[in-house]
Amino acid sequence: TWMDSMCRHSYAANWKHFEGHCPNLVPITSEESDFLKKHEKGTFNVNVRYRDTNITHHDSLADLYNTWYGDWIDADFPRLIVRFEDLLFHAEYVVEKICQCGGGVLHNDKPFKYSVDSAKKGKAHKGANGLVKSITKYSDKNKRLKSFSREDLAYAVNTISSDIMNT
Repeated sequence: TWMDSMCRHSYAANWKHFEGHCPNLVPITSEESDFLKKHEKGTFNVNVRYRDTNITHHDSLADLYNTWYGDWIDADFPRLIVRFEDLLFHAEYVVEKICQCGGGVLHNDKPFKYSVDSAKKGKAHKGANGLVKSITKYSDKNKRLKSFSREDLAYAVNTISSDIMNT
């Protein structure tokens, strides 16, 4: 999931993580509850530092998700949003549709070529999955939701915009 990926590589996002609990949407331990009470908050706020002068504040990682994808969905310019899972499980079909969308065609004179290694390189992407690990992870519902506590999952279901999920 996007949140699981953010737990591994948070990029410019910053929020309080507790050992063994990420995405840390809501408190599940007394230590986490005490932390939030001390800071007079109900969720683990997320700040994203795009630049020194451009920092956004969000109630939770789920709120960041809503804002990030909501801004793309509501944009008033042409854009193409492709889910990683669609590329992973239907690569040739999706790439052909992307080519058509851009006015091109998929060249079928050679077999479709899959990249087995992770496409993500560099220090920020250390530990990124390749093709086989990604298929194994994303094809198993239990593995996709493994990092979510029951409470985190309930919060996510109630907080994440259905408009985004149904797009």
